[in-house]
Amino acid sequence: MKIIQIVDKLLVHCEEFLSALAMLSMCLVVFAAVVCRYALALPFASGEEIARYLMVWCIFLGIIGATRKKAHVRVEAFVDFLPAAPRRFVIFISELITTVAFCALFYLALELIGRSMGPLAQKTPLTRLPYWYMYVSLALGFGLSALRSLQLIVKEFIPHKIKAVDSEEAGG
Repeated sequence: MKIIQIVDKLLVHCEEFLSALAMLSMCLVVFAAVVCRYALALPFASGEEIARYLMVWCIFLGIIGATRKKAHVRVEAFVDFLPAAPRRFVIFISELITTVAFCALFYLALELIGRSMGPLAQKTPLTRLPYWYMYVSLALGFGLSALRSLQLIVKEFIPHKIKAVDSEEAGG
């Protein structure tokens, strides 16, 4: 169990680091584009393209953190009026549907990546980067969100191991 907690903390740090790195990079690229355009009177058109793709990375990395923190938008008005047992069941079904949706989107993202690779791969207009570089953010975001969503289901709805009382501990 200790190993799972260590891996979880490592994964959280990686998620947060990549999100911060993507955001910082995007801000720096936009700042450089503004300086080039207004201070140097030089267009930096590829900067706008790079910033756009970094924004996509920020979004899909942010989905992971939002899933982990249960920060996605939900309509809870109906659920709040339910008694405890049905409320728990509805929340479980909702979490299960969310996990299945993330898994389906992860699969579709992998298919998209597969179709966008190869010698005839479509490239971005200015930087000439293959589009699959950007599509990897979809697979990463949806795949890790599926994992985080499944983790929430296990944490909230699967009974935790009950400590057994050995006969030796009981004094026997």
